[in-house]
Amino acid sequence: MKPSKQWVAVGAATVAIFLAAGSAWGKTPYRHRVHQQHERIYRGIQQGEISRREYARILGAQRRIEKARTRALADGRMTRHERRRLNRMLHRHDRLIHHARTNRPRDARKGARYGFHH
Repeated sequence: MKPSKQWVAVGAATVAIFLAAGSAWGKTPYRHRVHQQHERIYRGIQQGEISRREYARILGAQRRIEKARTRALADGRMTRHERRRLNRMLHRHDRLIHHARTNRPRDARKGARYGFHH
């Protein structure tokens, strides 16, 4: 398997796991929002809009958000301050995904593509 196809396979498998888990998480606002983000990431990968570097950055942000949520719920409840902080993190993550999907590659003038190839 070519390295670029391996990245596509790894990325698709990772996103598929998150999407499958997302449907089982229930319909809390947090889980719904995270599920929507995973779908947007998956579509961005499938359409070639998200590069490998952007995908790695997005995954890192997702891990930080999940860690923050776990810490916030460690005592059994989430305070208003913790909820606001988590919401700000999710909003920043939304912007990161949007930017990754809508930015143009530096060498787009030459017609070259980069990142996940079909």
